[in-house]
Amino acid sequence: MNEDWRAGDLAVCEISRIQWSRESPQNPDKGDLLRVSRVYEDISWDGKVTAYFLDFVGKTMGWECRAFRKVRPEAKAADAEFTATIRSVRPRKRETEPTA
Repeated sequence: MNEDWRAGDLAVCEISRIQWSRESPQNPDKGDLLRVSRVYEDISWDGKVTAYFLDFVGKTMGWECRAFRKVRPEAKAADAEFTATIRSVRPRKRETEPTA
């Protein structure tokens, strides 16, 4: 599943390091938070289907995106209310002009 991944997205690894089919010290571990540097299509590790892969900042290899969950920012009603309040506040006019 692609989940409309883009470079710059944050991803959380959903599987443990020992579950990867290729052993590498770079393999992410469950719960690792990584920043996506590239999204691309390639043949899956089992060679049966085309899959989406993610490259990550600081890593030199890619992993199938199905092992990751995209971190999506949560929008809350309070955030919109706070923004409206801040936008309504005007800077106070100075009583006197500053002297040079």
